[in-house]
Amino acid sequence: PEYKQENVSALFTVLFNKLLQEIHLTAAKNHLAVYSAQLQQLRMQMCSQPSRKFTARELADSMNISVSYFQSIYKEYFGISFKTDLTDMRLTYAQSLIARTGMNIEQIAQACGYSDASFFYKLFKTKTGMTPHQYRDSLQPIITPPNP
Repeated sequence: PEYKQENVSALFTVLFNKLLQEIHLTAAKNHLAVYSAQLQQLRMQMCSQPSRKFTARELADSMNISVSYFQSIYKEYFGISFKTDLTDMRLTYAQSLIARTGMNIEQIAQACGYSDASFFYKLFKTKTGMTPHQYRDSLQPIITPPNP
């Protein structure tokens, strides 16, 4: 009884702080909602057109926002930076081309939006731990002679 008023005040303070925290979180999520459809559409374009030279400036301009704000909301929405996401998409596509086509590595680099094949080699090796040729060779079935 002696601390009743202090306890009630403390509980109300905790309750109001928690409510304010939830309001701020909801507001933070809602600011991305207006860009959700545009961001998803841009990401689909990036994925379906890997040879196209996408830039943060071009995409930000298409959304009528600054480049820095575009990069910020892209990372917040998808959980990955624009540049890293684009690189990952292109290298995943490259892996698919290496596995499914007979294209040479320079053609694959071009198809994935890289005009410099040596730069493509370095990126590919960084992501996969092997060169494009090693990756292709690793996909070949190993033929073992039958046991006599």
